[in-house]
Amino acid sequence: MNKTDKYVLNFLPKEELEKIFDDSAKKTISYFIKKTLIAQPEKKPGQEEELPIQAPKEHIEQWMVQALDAEHTGAGSYPVDIIFEANGEIIGADVKMLSCKTDVNGSLKDSDSGETSISQKFKDENFDKSKTLDELFKNIEERPIIWDKWKKLIKEKYCKVFEERRVEKIYYIFLLRAGKNFYIGVCNVNLDNLDNTEIDCERTNNSKNATSLWIKNFIDDRYGNVKVYKSKKRVELRLKPKSLQDNSCLLKISTDFELKEENIKEIIKDEKKFQKYIKEISKSFNNLEDIKWE
Repeated sequence: MNKTDKYVLNFLPKEELEKIFDDSAKKTISYFIKKTLIAQPEKKPGQEEELPIQAPKEHIEQWMVQALDAEHTGAGSYPVDIIFEANGEIIGADVKMLSCKTDVNGSLKDSDSGETSISQKFKDENFDKSKTLDELFKNIEERPIIWDKWKKLIKEKYCKVFEERRVEKIYYIFLLRAGKNFYIGVCNVNLDNLDNTEIDCERTNNSKNATSLWIKNFIDDRYGNVKVYKSKKRVELRLKPKSLQDNSCLLKISTDFELKEENIKEIIKDEKKFQKYIKEISKSFNNLEDIKWE
């Protein structure tokens, strides 16, 4: 564990990201981004609604497997998705993809990202034998039980990886989707600092009708927030991408992607037009130079 870390989630500076994602790793990810962009379905001519770029999480994991020469731990509920070596250390990483809002110029908005789950194991029996999670939420004095149990769960979750796979660090690797661009951020998970986390009473609704609990000291407030949700029975993380970019904690991947407007059914009816269209698409795949890293 890095004793200089202040929070549970501590973002690596850009210079550290450059060591993890070297030139060959960047080209590998550019290759997969190009494949993904080509696979996006065309809009029909005159169709107005925007179609966001989509890539399944399982595919993003595979991008990282290839780019970082990593081992994939397999599908399922194992705490990390990949294991790889970086700077002489064995690292286990949970790969996450989040959507981000952009302004009319394509720049990141000063707002929260979409959410990602930190734990899926939020069941009543994990907490108090005599009271359900809903009942614990209603009693303000007993709410600390919820977070105390959660701290135990997250420690057990990742200690398993340290023991079974002999990793030296746990990372979260974030791929952020923002319009036609992407961003990569990485944070170190410091379990020692879980003891410094607690319910943020100032931000949490102190009535018995509270539906969520804010947690403080899990992540720097500039970079995101963590909340426990009663109805979802899970803990969620949201990031503040613009602040992360402003503080040099992200690698930006720019594309010149513009979604085509074509009536594919009509093109397919004419074999010559169809073959010509396929060749045009194939040509666009020949060059990765239009995927820019900064």
